[in-house]
Amino acid sequence: MGLNHNFLYLNSDKYFDEIYKKIHYNPLRIGDNIILEVDYVNIQDDIIVYFFDYFMWLKLYNPCTKKYVDGLCYHGVTTIFNDTLVQLKRIINGLLIVFSNAPNMIKLRGSYIISDNYYEKIYIEKEKMMKKFNKLNNLIEKAIDESGYILHLGI
Repeated sequence: MGLNHNFLYLNSDKYFDEIYKKIHYNPLRIGDNIILEVDYVNIQDDIIVYFFDYFMWLKLYNPCTKKYVDGLCYHGVTTIFNDTLVQLKRIINGLLIVFSNAPNMIKLRGSYIISDNYYEKIYIEKEKMMKKFNKLNNLIEKAIDESGYILHLGI
């Protein structure tokens, strides 16, 4: 099983800076409460890395350091709220449009492996990737509509 980034929808009335300390995995839960599958999506690390520069355009909040940062905290926690949700939604919508034209099996160039002098190849099923991005888009819409937020959990 590869590395994943989780994006969780959280209602604003449940928000507090220390919530990331109460999150546990397998199954994904906050304290003893299992997070319903409709409230989160996990996206493969290779995909996040591929689009990482796009996420750097966003001014996000790191609740661990209590500071604003550029982009997602790769190894940590990032909070996405307010106007930034709208910006992220635009980026995700753009990616959905671009990849709607892709073949059924998408082949992307991954990280450069210096020791072997080649680029990794990332293979993704178009339908599977589109489903994940659509789900993230729906979570963002829910957060906007309900004045909630998205909590990103890096690897």
